[in-house]
Amino acid sequence: APWNLNPSAYVTRYHKQCGAKTSDVYRWPTCMNHWSLTFKKKTWYDWIWDVSYTPHGPVHVWVGGMGGDCADMDISSLIDEGYLTDDDEDTVKNFMFVALKNMWRAEMIEMPKSCSSDASSECTIKCKKEHEQFLKEWESQLSGVMGFSIDDWSNATLYELADDVLCDHAFWPGDHLEAASPVEASFWPIHPTLDRL
Repeated sequence: APWNLNPSAYVTRYHKQCGAKTSDVYRWPTCMNHWSLTFKKKTWYDWIWDVSYTPHGPVHVWVGGMGGDCADMDISSLIDEGYLTDDDEDTVKNFMFVALKNMWRAEMIEMPKSCSSDASSECTIKCKKEHEQFLKEWESQLSGVMGFSIDDWSNATLYELADDVLCDHAFWPGDHLEAASPVEASFWPIHPTLDRL
């Protein structure tokens, strides 16, 4: 995917989201999830909408995960100031792959065209903080995706969190968690299983 900075030439798996456990947010699909998808959905629309999530989405998250410098993100100043809690740090880490994709699609971040394994500062996420829509899109990720109540946050606080976890950082999804997932061998048992349903 164009928002993937992974410098490795090899298939990568992280099994965690920026160092945080995935099991607290993304539950492994069960037979009951597949049974419900197959027998409880009455329309194609409902089936196709739900199939992307619980029946198989968490597998992509568990296997692919997120790597790079996001495991070392430091939001302690926002925790100390009472804006976030220790648990919120895991929430941020578990949803950074969504925020990364959404911010890129909204054209609020830029990615380098390619990254080599020896690249450093030039191979980071560049935020378009000067753009008038940047804060609106970032707020959407924090409240809509991560579920934070940010009504009383100042613009400075919003920018501080963006700098702490996104801007000028280098992190990326493992191959199973992005558009290149078919290169990951474990992709192939998952999707045919859903096709058989």
